[in-house]
Amino acid sequence: MSDSVPDDLWRRRILPSLLVHEAVCVRATCQAKAALVTAALLVERIDGSLARHSLTGLIDIDRTAPLPFTYVLRAAYVLEQGSNEWRGMGRFIRLAAIYRLIPANGLPLVLSAQWLTAHLPRRTAFHHLPLTMAIYRLFGHLLTHNTHSLALQRAGNGAYRIGNGSYQIGGGRFRVVPLAELSGGHRYADGYQRTDPVIR
Repeated sequence: MSDSVPDDLWRRRILPSLLVHEAVCVRATCQAKAALVTAALLVERIDGSLARHSLTGLIDIDRTAPLPFTYVLRAAYVLEQGSNEWRGMGRFIRLAAIYRLIPANGLPLVLSAQWLTAHLPRRTAFHHLPLTMAIYRLFGHLLTHNTHSLALQRAGNGAYRIGNGSYQIGGGRFRVVPLAELSGGHRYADGYQRTDPVIR
């Protein structure tokens, strides 16, 4: 069936309507259309996501090196996740720049192939944290405050931390509160979102 659909129609109509992981399935399962799902196509998707989330100039991929398919696939996939959270992270990155928490070479923060490959070996690796934390984790290791890394790191007790303590930013400690820990009539229980959980 897919062999009978012209390549131009695939490029203009079908591939843009697929999620990144679905387009990769086409590449893996359809020999006739596999050549249409390229690193260049994924770079176009990345550029579209950056523009849609107002992240152009704030976050980018490393465009100075050759762009391996697996690298742009990972970047395209994570940028496709959580549009509202990405917009919030854009504001956060602007504030980080104002307060000089970004690297000396400035913006954009570059999601490197080495970091994405090491920390996101599979699609599921991105989803083991609440979405906002998973997105922050992509670039938090690039931020510093008084020479201390602001990377989101796993603490010894299995929780995550930013800086030197279990979920600590500056002098304030915090933790994610699971929905099950909120009492029946708690004001945050009704609108609880796994992607933007309650913290204490």
